[in-house]
Amino acid sequence: MKPPSGTLKCNVRSSWSNDQQMSGAAWILRNHNGDALLHSRRSYSLAFSHTLADLHSLHWAVESMVNLKQTRIIFEFSLPSLRDALANPSSHPESQWLFDAVHVLPQKLDSWCLRVAPSSENKAALEIATSVTRDLRLHSYVARNGPS
Repeated sequence: MKPPSGTLKCNVRSSWSNDQQMSGAAWILRNHNGDALLHSRRSYSLAFSHTLADLHSLHWAVESMVNLKQTRIIFEFSLPSLRDALANPSSHPESQWLFDAVHVLPQKLDSWCLRVAPSSENKAALEIATSVTRDLRLHSYVARNGPS
């Protein structure tokens, strides 16, 4: 779904490898026409769970939007473990600092919301995140437009 005019949508995904104890994170920023404006990827080492990978992805996406001076954002994610963790953060005491950070950062935005989307609507962000764990593309970047 396209965001309303004047609002941007940030699709967020993660990929996690238990064997390598690492995760990949990706986001794609789209305008009200559905056009990709920016996209980005990064890796995390010592990712001990899928939930931790998902939390890192969301935190990093929110932090990126704040740093890029974006102010009206819909964060859309397809991360089942994140949805469950956000509903019950006390079940993940090892990640409390990330829950706190995820709640503090959006206060720097004018308007924001979190939305759960079907995985089929987040395929591009998933492919970018998976490039970290599958292909070991460990360098981070921010690029204009969508992925090629």
